[in-house]
Amino acid sequence: MRGRFCDGRVALAHEVRVEIGERVLTIAALDGSALAHWPLAEIERDGAAFLCADATLTIDDPEDLSRRLPRPSRRTDKPWRLVALLAAAPALIVLIWLAIPPLARFAARHVPMEAEIAMGDSLHFQILKAWPACTGPEGGAALWSLTSRVNGSDQTRPRRVMVVDSPMVNAITLPGGTILILRGLVDKLDTPEQLAGVLAHEIGHVRRRDALAASVRAIGVGALAAIVVGDASGIVGTAAGSLLGFTYSRDDETEADAQALALLNRADIDPIGMARTFEMLEKIEGNVPEFLSSHPDSSARAAAFLADRQAGRAYRPALGPAQWQALKGMCGGQK
Repeated sequence: MRGRFCDGRVALAHEVRVEIGERVLTIAALDGSALAHWPLAEIERDGAAFLCADATLTIDDPEDLSRRLPRPSRRTDKPWRLVALLAAAPALIVLIWLAIPPLARFAARHVPMEAEIAMGDSLHFQILKAWPACTGPEGGAALWSLTSRVNGSDQTRPRRVMVVDSPMVNAITLPGGTILILRGLVDKLDTPEQLAGVLAHEIGHVRRRDALAASVRAIGVGALAAIVVGDASGIVGTAAGSLLGFTYSRDDETEADAQALALLNRADIDPIGMARTFEMLEKIEGNVPEFLSSHPDSSARAAAFLADRQAGRAYRPALGPAQWQALKGMCGGQK
């Protein structure tokens, strides 16, 4: 049967052939080359779509596949969870006896990356139920091109960057390295240099694991311990509101701004774009994005980016006009 497949790293959907075996679903390109093999026991259905790991699949006859999926069962512990428990136990014991806020950063540094990724992926799954991913192929390619340029040599994180169809003026970094740019923010931006600044700022949070530290403050160390040693989906499902409402500390924001300036300078992108973004956000009353709110003054932050701008330097455009228009229109069919 035919379907459309998105691998989760880039918001591009491909036409594919799908074969359902006794235990494995095989996804192949139209030329026959294999793209993915999904164990049926690990596939989850979400409306008309099917999810496995970081990827999404829609097919012509979803009911046929649903009938072939085994009944949901409680997943057994994986060996890495025991290793994670042993590695994280000293940090968690200390946190039980001491206040969480001063030690949130310490906890984040000692949580195994596998546990952080599992937590972020579970939260990502919850978000996509409300805010579907925008999958315009040209726009997705432009977004990934800009992300790669801003990110420089570290192409392992962020793990994925995508635009999601929400009217909120915001950008969200999830534990584990997923960056979500909300349509409402994209609509407000006038230039790709503004988006480059937002991406650079969020990449700063990813590299510092700020989202995990903020999550510790939001849900508490008890829930964090459950995520480290067990299944993240249950905790995230009940605490999704708290996780989405987390805020960064003033130091988190200051450090992310500093990293953004360094990334933009290395990528040869004009920092005036981020300055203009701060100026735009300052005019929005009562709807300041979480990734900028309640922390350093927006006007002061805009001034810092303007001060870093080098007079006479011929900065390279962040994207070409056609790329920018494609990215701006990614959610056009989903509004």
